[in-house]
Amino acid sequence: MSSFAALNLLLVEDSVSQLQYLAGLCRSLGVVQLQTAGNGHQALALARQQAGHLDIAICDLEMPDMDGVELIRRLAEERLVTHLIILSGLDYSLLYTVAAMAQMRGMVVLGAISKPIVGNRLISLLSQYRPLSNWPDKAAALPPINLDELRKAITGCGLQVFFQPQASVVDRSVFGAEALVRWKHPQHGMISPCDFLPLAEANGLVDMLTIVMMGKALAECSKWLKHGLQMRVSVNIAADSLVSADFADVVADMAARHGVPPGMLMLEVTESAMLSNLSASLETMARLRLKGFHLAVDDFGTGFSSLQQLSQIPLSELKIDRSIIHDAGRKPQLAAILQSAVDMGRRLKVITLAEGVENLDDWNMLQYAGCDRAQGYFLAKPMAAEQMQRWLGRNSRAVAQ
Repeated sequence: MSSFAALNLLLVEDSVSQLQYLAGLCRSLGVVQLQTAGNGHQALALARQQAGHLDIAICDLEMPDMDGVELIRRLAEERLVTHLIILSGLDYSLLYTVAAMAQMRGMVVLGAISKPIVGNRLISLLSQYRPLSNWPDKAAALPPINLDELRKAITGCGLQVFFQPQASVVDRSVFGAEALVRWKHPQHGMISPCDFLPLAEANGLVDMLTIVMMGKALAECSKWLKHGLQMRVSVNIAADSLVSADFADVVADMAARHGVPPGMLMLEVTESAMLSNLSASLETMARLRLKGFHLAVDDFGTGFSSLQQLSQIPLSELKIDRSIIHDAGRKPQLAAILQSAVDMGRRLKVITLAEGVENLDDWNMLQYAGCDRAQGYFLAKPMAAEQMQRWLGRNSRAVAQ
């Protein structure tokens, strides 16, 4: 069990005997770095002292004063620990709710251990630990982003397009890729969109960013076509763009300039973006479909659209959110939601695409549910355009649409 020797664990349990037993079990597995706490306040103080070096918190839920739910929220908010194992003898539905809350706050939930604690279950959950590359230390956090710099990046050459391949669930043949924005900052390196999109949205820059990124994505799609690859490209569309009266004409002109047929472009919009101004959105989407472009509902399953609302939208694809996909094979509630989403796609006569597919279990679950297509780390991570070209060369089963 020496593979656990590098882990730094925080154990939180108000029962002294249970805490001692759990600590002894961890040490018997080779864990050296153990922080033990008998209540939430003590655990939070220890986590702050560790300054973000903790790997996993094993946390009881039923504790006096600060319960485990509040502790988990604080650990997540302050970026004090990346991974969580829930320790409780409570009903499974409550554990699922707490796990969902932690995941929404950015933590990786490895699973739950029922009491009495079983060593094999602990080994199984600890073995799932993988360090997160996108969980920044406080010391390494980005300084406040300058609005003028962001404007120059959008209007100049500061933004780059990355691509994540999409493939058929049946045979893994590659049919397209989603275009994802990155900002190559001269001082801070590659900046993720989650760090600058809120600033762009607050200052009315998202519409311009959408147009710039679409141009870059279409340019790459044009290159793929010239190499004989019938690769569809998916681009995220902002709410401001969707309600713009001339947006459909702008998209059509851009596609024509790059020599990309409308059928090779999938425009992804969120449920909230569509429903914020449904009449204007329906007009734009209708015009886009008339011109031959495809439309997808992005992050499907995180909003509250009814079947009647979705039936009004000229969709080509339902893109099922990653929060439903991962662990659906182990969580009956997620499996039921996934199956419902796939069934809804069938009733609407549209393609279903799952995002955030991380492992073979996720992939097998999609096959069982009958999902059509997928993307995620199990296939490939997002990559720069030149890397995408090489990747396609090695995975050349691109299929025509």
